[in-house]
Amino acid sequence: MPDLEREFLYRLLTNNSGGSRVEEKLYVGELPPDFPIKLPENIRLIGANEQKAPPVPRGAQGMYIRDHTRVLLDSPLSVPEFISQLRVELAGEWERFEWPHMQRGFLPAEAQDGLNLYSTRLKLSLNVQAAEVGEVTQVTLDLNAQDDDARERMRMHSDHYQGMLVLNVRVPAGATLQPGGGGHGGNHWSSSATIECTLSAAELLDHFGQQLTAQGWLPLTRGESLEAAAACWTNSAGNLAFISLSKAGPTYQASIMTVGEPSGDSGHASSSASFSF
Repeated sequence: MPDLEREFLYRLLTNNSGGSRVEEKLYVGELPPDFPIKLPENIRLIGANEQKAPPVPRGAQGMYIRDHTRVLLDSPLSVPEFISQLRVELAGEWERFEWPHMQRGFLPAEAQDGLNLYSTRLKLSLNVQAAEVGEVTQVTLDLNAQDDDARERMRMHSDHYQGMLVLNVRVPAGATLQPGGGGHGGNHWSSSATIECTLSAAELLDHFGQQLTAQGWLPLTRGESLEAAAACWTNSAGNLAFISLSKAGPTYQASIMTVGEPSGDSGHASSSASFSF
């Protein structure tokens, strides 16, 4: 690879602004030295991006850049098989740790799963994302420096989601998904996304409605036009789920919202869109 092309790809793939004094290295087809995790043997290692940040001041509680390593790899196993294999590989050293920024709401059509772990001894958190793409499972591993204090603050942030009725639904196969924003407060939760697909608004709403029905939700009201559709569902606990779709050019602006407190079985993956009737 020519030197200019190599430099271009390096700058394109890294986010070092130059002012943060982050030392960044790319490893093609290999791991950084002293990488602390034993990976399964039957993988195809794509490479890694390692970022070394300046030391965080002792007792600091603000926002600081911390050491981070991202590893990309492929596995011939299915997503559930790979996640299960990695759990076995990391048993003992790593404990499960809920990551508060997990994608919620509208999800890609491809099978995917994640794993969030923390090592007290290493002071590291590990976020794993795996998705089936073609004939392989593509995996991203993010390893972050995180001391016990930072972990506790993360846990407190995650606790804000406790008691919220959060739903996830998958877009149709072949659809393009761009997650948007979201929020929660009181007894409601919402999320949005931009979806590009060939289905009509009514067909796309049917696709999501089938998933909600499979999760125990019952239809209440529905409205639709050529370029928009919206519906409301309820469950046995009296909670409400809303989904709205509005066409904007080749894409749909989709929103999902829930109102109510979760029952014992209401935490299943489901998704909804928020709109006004």
